[in-house]
Amino acid sequence: MTDDNKKQWYFNTVKKQAELGMVSPIEQRMGPYKTKEDAEHAWDIVVDRNARWEEENRRWNEPLLCTFAAQAAADEASLIDAAGTGYEISAAFLDREQIVVRLFNADGDGTPQKIRFAFPLSKVEQTDLNGNATAACAIRKRGGVSEIEVAMPRFGLKTLRLTK
Repeated sequence: MTDDNKKQWYFNTVKKQAELGMVSPIEQRMGPYKTKEDAEHAWDIVVDRNARWEEENRRWNEPLLCTFAAQAAADEASLIDAAGTGYEISAAFLDREQIVVRLFNADGDGTPQKIRFAFPLSKVEQTDLNGNATAACAIRKRGGVSEIEVAMPRFGLKTLRLTK
């Protein structure tokens, strides 16, 4: 044990008390903490941290909404529809005036699948993981909806660059 560890406080989860240094076995202690008071409030810190992580996880699992507009009143709506394809949207982000979408084939069989976008698109490109264009996708437009076909093997990834 180093001298620094002897000066730090830990919380013993069995005895429910603060201890100076690594007195208890690792499976019975939380820490280190700088002060005895911090160690005594270890459970409060854990509960607070877990609540923040749960909220962050909840936000990551919410439906993804993207827009090209400077301001938007977003109702609950799916702007990218991959329902019934076995594909999942694993990431999406704005890159200047374009949206980059990464699809993951979690459950599909490798046959071409239709992906619908609830907004008009002028160009859709498949890119490699470095963002370099590898292929252009043919776009079918119907009533403000853009549709493309994408094929990838099960557990495959495709990255699309969408241009308005």
